[in-house]
Amino acid sequence: MATNYTNLLGFALPTTGELAGTWGQVVNDSITELVEDSIAGTATVNVTSGDVTLTTTGSGAANEARCAIIRITGTPGTARNVIAPSQSKEYIVINQSDSNVTFKGTATSGHLLKPGESNTLVWDGSDYIDVEQGDVAGPASATDNAVVRFDGTSGKLIQNSAVTIADTTGDIETSGKISVGDGSASLPSITNTGDTNTGIYFPADNQVGIATNGTLAVLTDASGNVGIGNASPGVRLDIKGSSTSSQIRFAGSGSVINRLYGDDDGSVILSADTGNAAANSYMAFQVDGTTDLTITSEGYTQPVAYADTVVALGNTGTAINITLTTANVFTATLTGNCTFTLAAPINPGSSSFTLILTNDGTAGRTVAWAGGTFLFPGGASSLSRTTTANATDIWAFFTPNGGTTWYGNIVMKDVKA
Repeated sequence: MATNYTNLLGFALPTTGELAGTWGQVVNDSITELVEDSIAGTATVNVTSGDVTLTTTGSGAANEARCAIIRITGTPGTARNVIAPSQSKEYIVINQSDSNVTFKGTATSGHLLKPGESNTLVWDGSDYIDVEQGDVAGPASATDNAVVRFDGTSGKLIQNSAVTIADTTGDIETSGKISVGDGSASLPSITNTGDTNTGIYFPADNQVGIATNGTLAVLTDASGNVGIGNASPGVRLDIKGSSTSSQIRFAGSGSVINRLYGDDDGSVILSADTGNAAANSYMAFQVDGTTDLTITSEGYTQPVAYADTVVALGNTGTAINITLTTANVFTATLTGNCTFTLAAPINPGSSSFTLILTNDGTAGRTVAWAGGTFLFPGGASSLSRTTTANATDIWAFFTPNGGTTWYGNIVMKDVKA
């Protein structure tokens, strides 16, 4: 009678057959050493030339498929497959080749190992899976339930299957990456249960978006620009919409609501809603909670106090400019027969300024004006000024038309301490 062998690993069963009573060497060759291979043995498989099917030849003889450790070597430069028997077995697989290798059963999808990667793979009845990245289920109870599904080939979190985590923290922790695929207008990458078109999207490379009800609401682009209602932001914060939807609103616990928005004509509008029937009735500018300036609904400004800016021109010499954008009160010491040129008035619009002019120790110096047409009281071409040494006159000028015409007068003459 022939010797029988085990079904999975091919160990000899010599209690019957031609080896009965004489099987000592068979135990060594066909049982002891084969058990050692199945527990700690290593089979080195070179995939340089192509896919490799692990040898299973010989009942009662050594073969690659029996070994516990499969060490994959070689330099194929392209993806390979290592095919093991489609039966109950556990392997430690080490990929020391230069390419991706799929460890699989006959006619199965198997598990992908990248170069330098190692995994413990087991046969689950239909395929080889990674015991660390296969289906993992926590206790099924109302208060402590966690089901996380991973793809058996790539090791990625499966996007199109339910992922439920309901524990004390609700966190997913990983030292690697969680890949959730690409989002679109109808398929967000990260979404809430029951809402299929609201969530976080990845519309293109280097873009992250948030959409509501299938409409993109917020997008960050590759330059770090943020668009609100704008899929092509051109600045750090780019808000697009109607005069209502593009508002920035600041609402406190009371009834006052402040807004900042761009109008359709390109202007920037600051408004304040008092909560009364007359909405947007005023705008207040405050510092440390104190109102310093109010713009009324009629367009009037109401400053708490008005402060002039004073610029000291110093010695005049024979020519000096008065730059109207720098101040509205100027002081100067007349040190020569001087021409004053008025520069940079508000244009279009009106400008006014005051000049405090003090003579030096020399009497009789003259003053002339340039930078527009100058009109003085009574149609005079010039004004009679104080010419004595060290005397001070205070001049006032006004233009209604951007500096084309200036009206002037000496409002105080020969001012003394």
